[in-house]
Formats: sequence, C-alpha cells, structure tokens
Amino acid sequence: MWSRNADNIIRQAVAKGEFDDLPNKGQPLNLDEYFAVPEELRLSYKVLKNANVLPEEMESFKELLSLSDLLALAKSDEDRRSRREELNDKLLRFQQLMERRRPGTDLGHYLEAIRARLQN
Repeated sequence: MWSRNADNIIRQAVAKGEFDDLPNKGQPLNLDEYFAVPEELRLSYKVLKNANVLPEEMESFKELLSLSDLLALAKSDEDRRSRREELNDKLLRFQQLMERRRPGTDLGHYLEAIRARLQN
C-alpha cells in the first residue's frame, strides 16, 4: 500500500515536470565517495549526512582540502610556511582520527586528493 502511494506521488511529480530541472540530470551518479567509506560505516555515515553532520575525520579532511587550497594560493614565503605548518598539523590530526576509527586504514586516497589540490 505504501509503495503504491509513493509510486503515484512520484508519477504525478514526473507528469508535472517537477524533476526536469534537477542538477546533473542525465548524468551518471558518482559513487566514488560512497564506496570510499568502509562498508560497515556506510549506513551510519548516511544517517549523519542526512542530518547534515559530518564525522570528525571527514570534517578534518574538509579542513585539509581547504588548507591545501589556501596554501596553493599563498603569495609570500611566510604565508606558505605558516599554511604548510598548519596543514601538517591538521594532517597529523587526520591520520590519528583515521587510525583510531579504523586501524590500518590506507590513507592513499585521501592524501592523493590533497596532493591534487596542491598541484592545481
């Protein structure tokens, strides 16, 4: 009964064109981020994401990406040095969070993302 009701609501929305202007319409889904999360954590991460709450290590990773962007834009040697020190401190914290969460985690995927930001 519930699924039929949901199907009817979706069909009506499609008929009204309510899905016509969705971002990335017609593009394949990018599931790389989804599969980068360990299987046993996916459901809990999804719940947190739906609540607009990031796990501490992902918040730390976002900070790393922002810092790497700022480092790439630094104009002076002093600013670059300061940003690099901050980035190294945050990277150490991120590694500690990841090791605590999942011992033996390969951080290669995350580190490559940071290196790519620094090269751009």
